[in-house]
Amino acid sequence: MSELRLKTGFPGPPNPSQAMMCASAAREILGMGPPGCGKSWSLYAMILAAACVYENNQCAIGRRQLVDLKETTVPDFFSLAPKELFTNWVPPEQFINRSPMTLRLHNGSMIHFKGFHDSGDAGSANWGAVGLQEVFHPLGGRGITHDVYLAIDKALRCPHARHRFIVSDTNQAPPDHWLHKEFGDNGRPGHEVVMFDWEENKHNLPEAHVESMEAEWGADPILRELLRPGWREVLSGQPVYGEVFRPHLHVNEHLEHDPTRPMRRNWDPSFVQPWVTFSQVVDGQWCTLGEWLPKQVFLPELIRGVELYGAEHFPGCAFEDVADHAVTQRKDTGVPIEIMRQHGIYPRTRPTPSVRDGIEIIVDYLTRLLPGGRSAFQIHPRCKATIQMLAHGYRWQQGRDDRLRGMPLKDGFYDNGADALRYDAVNNLGGIQRRMAGEPIPDMATYPEMASGRASVLVGDQWQIPVQ
Repeated sequence: MSELRLKTGFPGPPNPSQAMMCASAAREILGMGPPGCGKSWSLYAMILAAACVYENNQCAIGRRQLVDLKETTVPDFFSLAPKELFTNWVPPEQFINRSPMTLRLHNGSMIHFKGFHDSGDAGSANWGAVGLQEVFHPLGGRGITHDVYLAIDKALRCPHARHRFIVSDTNQAPPDHWLHKEFGDNGRPGHEVVMFDWEENKHNLPEAHVESMEAEWGADPILRELLRPGWREVLSGQPVYGEVFRPHLHVNEHLEHDPTRPMRRNWDPSFVQPWVTFSQVVDGQWCTLGEWLPKQVFLPELIRGVELYGAEHFPGCAFEDVADHAVTQRKDTGVPIEIMRQHGIYPRTRPTPSVRDGIEIIVDYLTRLLPGGRSAFQIHPRCKATIQMLAHGYRWQQGRDDRLRGMPLKDGFYDNGADALRYDAVNNLGGIQRRMAGEPIPDMATYPEMASGRASVLVGDQWQIPVQ
């Protein structure tokens, strides 16, 4: 058998973790580590090898969401695999429009690119080798579920091929995730874990990519942990807003402030991690336009920073202020509201409804479209930390994330940003009264239209899908 040379574009041989994963004899292998350490390359190489070595082998590469597969997996795989292997090769931009997305090799083997959304997607095929990417996703609702994993495991029954089940994932699954059950210290026999180290693959990455990762991930208290090898039990339960926050729908770089309207400053003025957001409501849209979150500053210094930020980004605006009712209570450094008043800031401080009431209002805005298809919630991309909070940082407490009894985790960082946004919502927006009191906060099962990236228009008490 001749050797297969892959178009990796790497300057050198596979890094140690890649070599270990590709040489593994285990039936089921988990490659775990931060982005950019070579896990996907190993998965693609192992699937390609299984398709080449065994004739008429049925192989698959999958994620939960087909759109993610088309945007990332297919282009990456096509950049790696020699087109001479396939009888039906076309450029990736054409391949993603095929249904089904299947590559056929000269030896009769096939590689299917599939979205594994539920156990039924495992199908009746007799798989020989399956590779899964992004098994756990920090945004929630986008990872592979345990029942899908078990269904694929049962479908590995190709009679004339060595069965391989390859899983590739970042090292961020919380301790109650099924990955720990299958591959942890007390995992099932025949399961092997290869821990990838980001440092050992830096020589294979462009310098700009390395600098970008260190800058972007290093600034995030959760993502920073993922740059280190090993199980990273740094996340708690599911994201509070992750299933309904859609960057393509809610993040708007063209947002501009209206100098004829007051700009609200929403304060969570803690010492360790203060957080202030800037917002306006324009034509029914709740727009978060700025954020200021220094670290470990006393209130007078925080006030100076907020005022300078507001003057720079929102010239011409008058400012209104909202703060937690706790600013009226005496602390070691004095009574916060008295210090704020000494600086000419008179925040509204009435007691707010419950945390869940505030979450309900925010979810209302995230899941509504206004006439003309505009989202009711918009945020400027300069609000990086608040976007991270909405996407994955603000989470339900571990083991109590059932939407009915659970409370969000107070992590000392993202919960402060969530509180600032909530003070704005409950003081200035009010409830939409769309659901009866006590009903659960919506998730993908309640509003399946959100899973496709679309939101609903609320007309009276009816939900309607926009039609182009």
